[in-house]
Amino acid sequence: MLVAVITGASSGIGKDLSILLASKGYKIYGLSRRKIDINGVTSIECDVTNLEQIKEACSKIIANEKQIDYLINNAGMGIAGPVIDSNYSDIKTIFDTNVMGTIMVTKEFLPFIKDGGKIINIGSVAGDLTIPYQGFYSMSKSAIDKFSECLRIELHNKKIKVTTILPGDTKTGFTANRKTTIKDNEIATKSIKKMEKDEQNGASPRKVSKVILKVMKAKNPPIRVAVGFSYKLFIFLQRILPRRLVIFILRKLYS
Repeated sequence: MLVAVITGASSGIGKDLSILLASKGYKIYGLSRRKIDINGVTSIECDVTNLEQIKEACSKIIANEKQIDYLINNAGMGIAGPVIDSNYSDIKTIFDTNVMGTIMVTKEFLPFIKDGGKIINIGSVAGDLTIPYQGFYSMSKSAIDKFSECLRIELHNKKIKVTTILPGDTKTGFTANRKTTIKDNEIATKSIKKMEKDEQNGASPRKVSKVILKVMKAKNPPIRVAVGFSYKLFIFLQRILPRRLVIFILRKLYS
């Protein structure tokens, strides 16, 4: 039985992916800050910002399985608001969760990923297309993309494939859980409300989960995969258009 470890498994994409993979016969270990109850999923309480909890979770899983086939780094959070209004505590928290959390989980589990296994990191289209008033989120997801590329090169000889998934707007609880800090800025308020509306009208978590499953099954998966045709197009265009024009378009869309 193929074994997958999924972080952030209690909600959103992580929860839906856990349900989907369990229904396909995978053995799933779901890591999250709170206990989850999903049929076919072994829940382990683990905060990805806490190295000792990560080590403990890894020890429990490896004691049972000896090795794993897939590591899916999905845990993440968001903050929104102008850079000038953001507080240092929130900035530190988003990088501790989205970047350091992914790094620490990967480092602890990496020795136990079998040769030919896969690491799948959940990035974001926002890692390619810088979103104003969510700049720190964009920065954190851009870092995940580079981390994945580095791992892909370093793990080539072990035949461990590493892929970044780039979801766009997705309808999950992520929107409601995002912390927003705005001090008397009408443009920022309007922009963030537009983003929230786009997310709630966005793709379902199942659409993202199916893309992840396809990557898991692929013999030689892509280095990065955007979810949805429009986002694939956006990413392609931003690579060929002048950067000044890309920034102009983003400013018109969100400012």
